[in-house]
Amino acid sequence: MSIIISLAVLYVAMLFLLTLFQRKIIYYPYKLDTRFEFPEYVSQMEEVFISCDDGCTIHGLFVPGSKGKPTIVIFHGNAGNVTHRDFRLQEFHRLGYPVLLMDYHGYGKSEGTPTEKNLYLDGDASVRWLKENKNVTPAQMVIFTESLGGGVAVELATRYQFKGMILETPLSSLAAVTRYHFPYNCFPAKLILIDTFDNLSKIQHITCPLLFIHGTRDTIVDKRESEKLFAKATAPKELYLVEGADHNDIPFIEPQKYWGKISEWLSRIE
Repeated sequence: MSIIISLAVLYVAMLFLLTLFQRKIIYYPYKLDTRFEFPEYVSQMEEVFISCDDGCTIHGLFVPGSKGKPTIVIFHGNAGNVTHRDFRLQEFHRLGYPVLLMDYHGYGKSEGTPTEKNLYLDGDASVRWLKENKNVTPAQMVIFTESLGGGVAVELATRYQFKGMILETPLSSLAAVTRYHFPYNCFPAKLILIDTFDNLSKIQHITCPLLFIHGTRDTIVDKRESEKLFAKATAPKELYLVEGADHNDIPFIEPQKYWGKISEWLSRIE
């Protein structure tokens, strides 16, 4: 009996700690000193500082592109900052697209703390900034996302009509991904999660063209997450599985094929 009680106490203690520190587990922001000087990844690149509705200022990078091309808005995953996505900015620019690459609350030079609500504020502020400062409407934007960033994009796409959206390694919900990492459903994820990113309940309401990208050996967000979202999404939609790719190496397995696929899909929706 004493063993059972001890195990029960330990379980409750672990549950309490997971609940209390869950955002420390979910988000991995990498801060940058406000004096940090970015390399000139591409010509005419500019740093942008955008005010959100809660008063926090977020930071990003913008580069112009060819006239008539839709603007690519990049919402990255839960780790790092814009410096870890510079290759995406450079490649989209090489393809001729204007690009806005943003950091969330608490990432890079951005102020505040990352939460689901605050990430949605970041998304809204980014869309608003492009409209007010670059005369780019949502219908002229293609949203590119990685992992957790898919939650930002899906939420935004329920409010705005975008030209298209690319969802790389998206999750159907935070609870679903949690179950992959805690076997046997040993913790009630749906009950303790504060941030949910419930993309599966929203995806069917999105009407813009969708491209899902996932690695077949993803050890962080299983490819079944993209498959679930794809099955529920409305057409036009496409699922591109990268054989042998894990969560973070998709662009590097077969880079020519990868960027060729994205370029071909973009050319079809322009």
